[in-house]
Amino acid sequence: SCSASSTSVRAASAEGVAYTPAGSAGDDPAYAGFLQQFEQRYGAPSDTVFDAVGYDLSRVIAAAVTAAGPQATPKALRDAIAALSNVKGITSPITYLGTDGMPQRQVALVRIGTSGRSLVAHLQPDPALVPPPRF
Repeated sequence: SCSASSTSVRAASAEGVAYTPAGSAGDDPAYAGFLQQFEQRYGAPSDTVFDAVGYDLSRVIAAAVTAAGPQATPKALRDAIAALSNVKGITSPITYLGTDGMPQRQVALVRIGTSGRSLVAHLQPDPALVPPPRF
């Protein structure tokens, strides 16, 4: 367990640190709406961005199933995912088209301050700088 003083020392030492989580609500009403619906459904707030990332993945799969058709084979689904562009996710639009399987999506830049975390910006990485996935 941590004392209040050790917690405040750790918080103060993190002040000014910037990092890139998988997403951030910021002022995005779609993300904020997801968080509200999540809490209503599960009776507790989401404590990780990966709840939203999982939701986004379900949107990718749904878009691929729609594109591949009701009798799709695994190969057809894989090819449909590879052809997806601008799938509306709540953390970011998601594109697989023209990538090596690593989706293009925005990255949130978040800074830790005295009053908690705040969104600095959503940035789109240059696709040429994103390494291919390692299998």
